[in-house]
Amino acid sequence: MLHIIIFFLGFMLAVAIISFVEKKIKHQLQNQRSQNSFLQPFFDVLKFICKQNALSPPLLNIFFIILFLASSFVLLSLIPLSDKIFITNFPHGIVYIVFFYFLLCFCEIMASAKSQHGNIKVERIGMKFFTMILPFVLVLNWASMKYHSLNLVDIVHQQKDNFDFRLMPLFIVFCITCLIGENRKPFCFASSLKDGYGGILFLMISLAEWLRLVFSLMLISTIFLGGDNPIMKIESMPQCFWLFVKSIFVFIFMILLSTSLPKYRLDQIVKISLLLLCPIAILYSLSMF
Repeated sequence: MLHIIIFFLGFMLAVAIISFVEKKIKHQLQNQRSQNSFLQPFFDVLKFICKQNALSPPLLNIFFIILFLASSFVLLSLIPLSDKIFITNFPHGIVYIVFFYFLLCFCEIMASAKSQHGNIKVERIGMKFFTMILPFVLVLNWASMKYHSLNLVDIVHQQKDNFDFRLMPLFIVFCITCLIGENRKPFCFASSLKDGYGGILFLMISLAEWLRLVFSLMLISTIFLGGDNPIMKIESMPQCFWLFVKSIFVFIFMILLSTSLPKYRLDQIVKISLLLLCPIAILYSLSMF
């Protein structure tokens, strides 16, 4: 029980740090002065807790929003912080990741079905899911074939180097795939589950989206950057610290990637996924034979 509480509080802090870092970097890139403090995310939480919904959503929508948040926590629990610190260590961890990511996307679609402009949101969120899930599964399939394991702890143990530059194209493919899944510019589908909700429900959806982003960063660091493998030998430093450092590096890289590319239309994002991201992932998978 203590591990779960520490896990929960740690990722709440990680969400606050990542939110703060993103705002600071974007303000620096746009030559704007940032007035947000590190405590701003916590003040936002208090604001949304005290705010009430203008309209009462259906109970089924509330159920899927709660399940959406719970699935985000389950996905995070599947990522090992180190070879000794983990909540779950399933032999077929990648299979569970794919299953719960499908569940996450299903909850997002169902929770938006009866909300404001529900038909448009379902169509766009469904398109987003279809666009990102193909390269997402293909890259995970490549990882399981390369390391001959579906267990994330085993995958980390088999990575001798922190990064193999021959995997740079696949690394960029997975980063773009996660940007599409997070509905972030320039791969933005313009419709979000948060639209039409307020108060505590808006807070729950926002928290689930940030947790999904943290999960994506840690998954990329685990598969491509050696997870908790130390960059340099510092005996007093815990192994999970290196996973956090690598996740911050991936996050900064994704911000630079998103700010350096033009905004794409819906049809262009689909073409990028089917004609660029999927073929590259398939080529890497075929190279394993």
